[in-house]
Amino acid sequence: NGFLSLILACEFPEAYVLGLDFNARIDKEHESAARNLQFQHRDLFAIDLRDELAAELASHGAGTIGAVSICVGVHLCGRLSPRAIDLFGQLDSLNCLVLAPCCLDGRFDALLKVKAKELQVDSYQLKVEQLCSLLVENVDLV
Repeated sequence: NGFLSLILACEFPEAYVLGLDFNARIDKEHESAARNLQFQHRDLFAIDLRDELAAELASHGAGTIGAVSICVGVHLCGRLSPRAIDLFGQLDSLNCLVLAPCCLDGRFDALLKVKAKELQVDSYQLKVEQLCSLLVENVDLV
């Protein structure tokens, strides 16, 4: 989250890059390296997160004509990848989603692993298909 956000902020200096992380102890020292970069400690499952993100994005021009707003999710295992898809589908000001889940979480993906074994397919491929289905269900694709 941190270094990718910094790279994006440096590569796109006119963009506003907002990093969210539940871990309050995340090292945010590199945040000062770019004026258009901010990190916030947030619970991605908070009830008011969608409305707060919509207001935050709007205050930085997201959703205006010509603005490009990208949601990037890195190392989103367990329920975090589906939550990122859900938020992306609910926030009209976001134009793009880049999602890179990192692993299969035993607490949430145990049944998926069993199904993959039964189908004799790779567990990660089945996870990608599952996330793609969620994307189609939750996002009005143009």
